[in-house]
Amino acid sequence: MSNIAFSFRGNEPVRRAFHSAFLHHACEAGMDMGIVNAAHCIEDKYENIDKELLKYVEDVLLNRRADSTERMLEFAATLDPKSKPCALKRLNGEVPKFEATPRQNPITENLIAPPKKVSAVPKYMDWTDHLPMSDTYDILARAD
Repeated sequence: MSNIAFSFRGNEPVRRAFHSAFLHHACEAGMDMGIVNAAHCIEDKYENIDKELLKYVEDVLLNRRADSTERMLEFAATLDPKSKPCALKRLNGEVPKFEATPRQNPITENLIAPPKKVSAVPKYMDWTDHLPMSDTYDILARAD
């Protein structure tokens, strides 16, 4: 189950809330076996998870909103990454902003976008073989 919230590694309350919510809904849907951290299952009971965090997590898990991922990322950035999902702590009003340095993101132009001037239909040249055929081809052609 750890890969459900792999992108939130380092942000413990969000990861653990994802695991608990997924486990809760999966068991309700019939899941009866899985590899889990038993200590976290006891400590992070679904009913005890912070309700605001649970709302954001379930929006993503259950695909309730088109913007649920963006909202979850914004909310996760306001949380203390070492707090627990049942005892959530917020950062001191400071939301860490990530800014990529040129070393982390050296490409400034979009290399994936197509060129601005593209002809509708490419023009092809007639193919010509510049190598002379060997005598072997004559033998094969006569065999047919």
